[in-house]
Amino acid sequence: MAGNDPIDDAEHSGNQHRIGREEKPAFILLLCLALWLHELAPAWVMLIGLMRYGFLAAGCYLSWMAHDLPERFRRKLVCVIQLAVLIFAISPLGLAADGWREGLLAFALLSLLLFFGADVRWLYQQRPHVASIPRYPRRTA
Repeated sequence: MAGNDPIDDAEHSGNQHRIGREEKPAFILLLCLALWLHELAPAWVMLIGLMRYGFLAAGCYLSWMAHDLPERFRRKLVCVIQLAVLIFAISPLGLAADGWREGLLAFALLSLLLFFGADVRWLYQQRPHVASIPRYPRRTA
């Protein structure tokens, strides 16, 4: 991940773009796992790291969630918020600010839930509507 811009993957194309998009969620998951395993954060911090993978898994079962989302600045913003909070929480400065750490992690989780909720709502509203089709054809006499 060193050398990549943490916000913008515009320089990637094709498969490189998909790989670039998946580096950050994997890094976020590893940071969450480290915080939890070292008992620096409660177990709910894993929700921050698992949210992206839950979203992808839901797309396997709900076809309307698998569609592409339009480019939005808020997704980049929430990614930066998550990374900044997680890196702060695991840094020596975050270790010294014990009272702040959990509150900032809760803020990161809340912002992530709000933004994922907005994306799920948008995808739900854009899903293709199936016309109501009668179950049984009418018999003509």
